[in-house]
Amino acid sequence: MRRFCTLSLAVVAFGFVANAAVVLYDNLAGTPASSPYIERVSSFVNPYPPPRYGPLYNSFSTPTYAPWTGGTFSLTEVVVDILALNPSDGATTVVGLYANNSGQPGALIATIGTLADSGIASTFTDYALYPAPGIILPFDTTYWIGLSSVSLADSVQWAMTNYNDFSIGLFNQHYDDATYGVKPGFPLFEMQVDEDVVAPEPAGCAVLVFAIIALAGAKRRPASVRP
Repeated sequence: MRRFCTLSLAVVAFGFVANAAVVLYDNLAGTPASSPYIERVSSFVNPYPPPRYGPLYNSFSTPTYAPWTGGTFSLTEVVVDILALNPSDGATTVVGLYANNSGQPGALIATIGTLADSGIASTFTDYALYPAPGIILPFDTTYWIGLSSVSLADSVQWAMTNYNDFSIGLFNQHYDDATYGVKPGFPLFEMQVDEDVVAPEPAGCAVLVFAIIALAGAKRRPASVRP
């Protein structure tokens, strides 16, 4: 009986753990790239030597399905490490979620948020954006976070970093700019992508309900008297 109760309680606990927040990608604590590129969000091209210019993108992936990871995911937060060389440029930087199209940024899925350059520091700083509820991300799928601007005067740059022991979700990811296209490996743009589990799998619900009913029945059963 004790073993059964312990198992039931463990399943109930599993139900709560499965609904915890998940960090899909995080390299904000990374070491700056040894030879950082000048990655501009806008498509403005300076005289030689030109910076790499935007729009800029970085990929991330949702985890492969496993029973203990629960159901579908909902995007909850995106953090980007950026600066504005000229905060008074009057431009606005747009942060969006993009589909993956054969290893390249595809169609825009949703605009996560906008950042007025006037409110962006002139040194690299982390800015958190919180998308509207309801952006569902299926398992085992690649997406892109993109930074863009309709203004050629936009002076925002996106920090790049190498891998470090605190990084999460960087394996097999890529970055993309309008100068050289998609590039694999390191350095990658600095960002963090978070999501929440929004619904457990039906099979997981069934197991959880069965465990609760069985636990309740076990408590009502009278103890047997041994001779």
